[in-house]
Amino acid sequence: MPLFARTCSYDRMNVQRIIARGLVLGGAAICVAAAVGVFARLGYTTNTPIADASISGGLAALAIVVFVLSLYYESLAAWLLIVGAGAVAVWGVVMGWDGGIWTAMGLLVIGPMIVSGVMYMLAAQTQKTCEMVEAAS
Repeated sequence: MPLFARTCSYDRMNVQRIIARGLVLGGAAICVAAAVGVFARLGYTTNTPIADASISGGLAALAIVVFVLSLYYESLAAWLLIVGAGAVAVWGVVMGWDGGIWTAMGLLVIGPMIVSGVMYMLAAQTQKTCEMVEAAS
């Protein structure tokens, strides 16, 4: 059996989907926690707590939209996550984040977005392979 042969594995596909969806929902939970936690640090930044909370809440809403979209269009959700991770990295460069912020954003946002996007891509590819195998038989 060739190493890179396309095979249908529903178990692998389901695990990939579970990991991807868990990471997206985890990201939404982190954003919700950030939105709620903003009120605990009043006066920490020049923004008002409502402005900071609306940014985190907006990001949580986007994560939920990507999750719902992934239920029907995995490839589109994958590309949105990959492009979104790139956008966060560009945002960091533009804002001049220091090392600590890069570490936190890399571990909590950029990394999970990339992993989730790749998992969605792999699950979509496995789905196509399974459909081809079923059509051929």
